[in-house]
Amino acid sequence: MDGVPRGPEQRGPGSSPEPAALRFGVLGPVRAWRDDVPVATGSPQQRALLAALLLREGRTATAAELIDALWGEEPPSQALAAVRTYASRLRKVLDPGVLVSESGGYAVRGLGEG
Repeated sequence: MDGVPRGPEQRGPGSSPEPAALRFGVLGPVRAWRDDVPVATGSPQQRALLAALLLREGRTATAAELIDALWGEEPPSQALAAVRTYASRLRKVLDPGVLVSESGGYAVRGLGEG
């Protein structure tokens, strides 16, 4: 494949559908697309969480690191609950298995492979 997204009409006869390509933009506003269709990534805080995870390039960020990235020195009293909520909402709009929970934190996985 040459990296060009193809619709069903552009695939050869008998070929199986390929999964949609998920991609992100982090310069300027944080944005996501599935093929060429924009994906709603939610509130500014959710986009900030997504950006913090994308910039870690697949490495796990602890909840404390994410809280610091989103709020700095003065996080709200319910910061951990907010991070969990933002992650849950992002999981609903991203492809399955992209945002994973592990080792007390979160990571974005499976991008740029294949």
